[in-house]
Amino acid sequence: MKIHIHVFLLPVGLLVATTAHAQTVAPAPTPGTATGGTPAAPARPQPAPRPFLTVGGFSFSGYLRSRYENLNYFNAPGFNDSYGFTGSQLRLAAVRSTPKLDIQFDLQGTLLTGIPNDAVAPAPQGALGVGGNYYAANGGQDGSVYVRQAFVRSKGLFGTGSSARVGRFEYNDGLEIASKNPTLTWLKTQRIAQRLVGVFAYTHTGRAFDGGQLSLPVGKTGNFTTVVARPTTGVFSVKSNDNVDGTGFVYGALSNSKPTADMRFFGMAYQDVRPAPKSVKVDNRPLAARQVDTNAIRVYTVGANYEKTLDSKSGTIDLLAWGALQGGEWGRLRQRANAFALEAGYQPKGSKLRPWLRAGFYRASGDGNPNDRNHGTFFTPVTTPRLYARFPFYNQMNSQDAFAQLILRPNPKTNLRFEAHNLRLASSRDLWYQGGGAFTDGGFGFTGRPSNGNSSLGNLLDASFDYTIDPQTSVGLYYGYALGGKVIDAIYPSGGNATFGFVELTRRF
Repeated sequence: MKIHIHVFLLPVGLLVATTAHAQTVAPAPTPGTATGGTPAAPARPQPAPRPFLTVGGFSFSGYLRSRYENLNYFNAPGFNDSYGFTGSQLRLAAVRSTPKLDIQFDLQGTLLTGIPNDAVAPAPQGALGVGGNYYAANGGQDGSVYVRQAFVRSKGLFGTGSSARVGRFEYNDGLEIASKNPTLTWLKTQRIAQRLVGVFAYTHTGRAFDGGQLSLPVGKTGNFTTVVARPTTGVFSVKSNDNVDGTGFVYGALSNSKPTADMRFFGMAYQDVRPAPKSVKVDNRPLAARQVDTNAIRVYTVGANYEKTLDSKSGTIDLLAWGALQGGEWGRLRQRANAFALEAGYQPKGSKLRPWLRAGFYRASGDGNPNDRNHGTFFTPVTTPRLYARFPFYNQMNSQDAFAQLILRPNPKTNLRFEAHNLRLASSRDLWYQGGGAFTDGGFGFTGRPSNGNSSLGNLLDASFDYTIDPQTSVGLYYGYALGGKVIDAIYPSGGNATFGFVELTRRF
């Protein structure tokens, strides 16, 4: 499906001026999406905004996000490893909803300014942060306008509570059924969702999916959802009207949500038949072996997750478990991998700061032998990495993450979040991976740097501040400091530490 639209995006300053006095808000991204700012921990809900225009049964709304980002990446002499840039996203949506049918059409524009043209070093150092990723994907192009969503949804066709939609739409795995428990909602959107399928909304383009979705109620508290789709281009590329040829997936989930517990069984079949040299697989085999491997990737994932809250007089405890197994074919190799996450939290009562203390451990298998017939790296097909790596110099592949979180909510408008992560590679014979899946026809979607026999990736300390000015306007700040371990020191010997920060303004109208 190719849609060609050529429109110039107005400067973001003009967009801010024209929307500053508009009456409220807009096509919110899919609930639970990882935007630039950190979605708040449970707080009192804000009033829902109204669309700015209604004509012929269609409601029109808008969403504007502008973010300044600054990186001091791991030191690569001779290249630009310290820079700042701005990215802006404008979105306009037209929605018509009746008891039986929904029609939605979203246009999105992206504008990048100040992207460095010298922030990509030769391998193994590669792109020096997200600015290098944007330049590698776009060259000199800094903006475009494209169709973000265009779908029709039928309601009740297969019984009360059922829905079916076809077209281009956003989808995040793990959010198939809503919970009325605010703690469970946060756990699902921030610690369960998008581990396999996500819209990657942190980037200024993001992604959607072309295909179909069917949702059916199961009993009084359950849901079955299946999706058959292909990811669109986008993410770091501003060219997002096409989809990624040769890729696609079938996903299914059986979910159940009760007042104090939520669970899901899920399965996914992902296929990538793009042959080398158009798309060379990224794994720990020598380049020559990967270049001649023209066999398809067909990875099958099955798993489950469970979240539970326990209330007492002193506070609320939350428990979370997520796990998955993988099989199939990784080109000429057999896919055999696994991953799991275990987390717990506590929200004591009686404090005006409403603290939430959390800790957890995640491990995704790596490949321990590049010379055998098995590929042991857990694969995340089309994921959103930043939900689980707020400074996204790593992802969920060949990864081990022991972390602690502190969330403070002094009032309904303010959220502060502090985290500490100890990061290691699950296998010192595998690669240090980055990326979130295919986003162009000609690139694999992941990069890998050698471990050089090391497993210590480093430590990450970060903090974020999110403030809701009014129901239409919010601001977010983030700062992360990464202390590189032996894996990073071996690749960036001149400096193994890095910082990443941004300030972001979001306006709905």
